[in-house]
Amino acid sequence: MGGVGGGATPERQTFVLADQNFSPCLPCSSGECLKVFRVEDGSLKEIVSGFLDLTRGKEIATGSVVLLFSATHLLLRGVAGYMADFMEETSRIESAFKGGLICFHGVPIFGDGIKDTTLIRAVLELNEWMKISGENFSKRAWGVLTEGILLEKVHGSFVTETFRHPMPLKGSALTRSWVSGGWASPSGVRPCSPEMEKLIVHACAAGFALLNLPKGKSLGRSKPETNSSNEQAH
Repeated sequence: MGGVGGGATPERQTFVLADQNFSPCLPCSSGECLKVFRVEDGSLKEIVSGFLDLTRGKEIATGSVVLLFSATHLLLRGVAGYMADFMEETSRIESAFKGGLICFHGVPIFGDGIKDTTLIRAVLELNEWMKISGENFSKRAWGVLTEGILLEKVHGSFVTETFRHPMPLKGSALTRSWVSGGWASPSGVRPCSPEMEKLIVHACAAGFALLNLPKGKSLGRSKPETNSSNEQAH
């Protein structure tokens, strides 16, 4: 996680901050290394607090990317509440690193499948919202995820039942009314296959490795945002 010694320009890195719904460890090749930090059943606040504690005193290159996602938080707060909390937590990261890190929506990998139909709907709704809201996210990785959810349903078919979300606007105290896509499933989704997991991870790694960002000096951290005792680093 530290910078490159000897005066060399530090390499940008990609950090995945998530609850248990992401691979705990991944093979690494040149230009495609993802550093994974997970908190079991963690809220966005718990996950970000753990990351800020872990990076205290470390140097991270300007332009490094943070992918943040928690299915646990999404299930508890719903899409609108999740978006508001996501904006708050990414602002904490950007403030701590003086804007030197770039925050994106992470993408979950449901290794055990999804049994809760509320979560299935929320994931699909969140993807639709990100498409029109200008949020930073990997369209390719989320496309693989949502396509897999729609294909790997367990029995039955997806049904639609539209309603309105009071969605927050990035950089504004205002909200906008948005008609949902109406996705719902009566039965659940099968576990993510190894093939789909590979596609999602490669889409994330390749997409952010190709970001056209200049390499800059390291960003030093000297003070933790908070203390967290339940984080798990991988």
